[in-house]
Amino acid sequence: MPFRFAADFRPRVLALERQLASRTGSAGARRRGAQGDPWGHRPFVEGDDPRRIDWNVLARLDELHVRQPGSGEAPELLLLLDRSGSMADERGGKDGLQRELAVALGWLGLAAGGTVQLALAGEGGSVTLGRWQGARRFEPLLQVVENLPAPDGPTALSALATLRTAPHRIVILLSDGLVEPLPAAAVAALARAGGASLILIAAACERMLPAGANRCLGGEGERECAVDDGAARQGAWTAALAAHEEAWRRLCHVHGVRMTAADDSRPFEDTLLRWCGPGGDA
Repeated sequence: MPFRFAADFRPRVLALERQLASRTGSAGARRRGAQGDPWGHRPFVEGDDPRRIDWNVLARLDELHVRQPGSGEAPELLLLLDRSGSMADERGGKDGLQRELAVALGWLGLAAGGTVQLALAGEGGSVTLGRWQGARRFEPLLQVVENLPAPDGPTALSALATLRTAPHRIVILLSDGLVEPLPAAAVAALARAGGASLILIAAACERMLPAGANRCLGGEGERECAVDDGAARQGAWTAALAAHEEAWRRLCHVHGVRMTAADDSRPFEDTLLRWCGPGGDA
């Protein structure tokens, strides 16, 4: 059955700017940035591109100002999706949460005046699905994410080591991280490619060991749980998942990549409000 967002998803996404503004005390997501106000300004001079005129400043000061190229504009947002088979848990929670987060993050980027690029973590590198700019491009972004095929195939995170450095870019990888060994070269490449973040997605149903199962890290992991007793096996499973998440945290810390944990038992707004708000991490 094809994936479809819930009927209330669009209004919930569009309400994020207001929620972020109330949480951070800012004038809204359109004016937020990693270093404060993302819009650098200078007086208009002959030869400037009129499209860079900030009409809000003109109305307030009765003077022509332009947004300063590069120094303060909302950067490009590159959203990288892990669509490997392990993202398809039995209840579809990880797949659905990844789609919701991708659209919501994309909307925040578009609303901030930036460019949003959506790509898959493919075997040969990232595979671009689309590139949009402007708040009016929200619907095409949503449609692309909604119509993605179901997750399938192996994890290809190691291929992200081919990412190239680009100025004024934010890179966010959305993945369950169920791959062994952890792709250190890919995380280092994320850090070089721009202001980088990993949103590590988990499913509540996977935190309980399925009856008769003995594999600790999902269909793509290689670690086995050789404990026969039910309670002890569940404890070993829980410990393995926690150790795996902690290993990702250590790897991200070493390379300066911001990591946030997301769980399908919580609404996507909770993850983003914690990620974007003061402190920034889960």
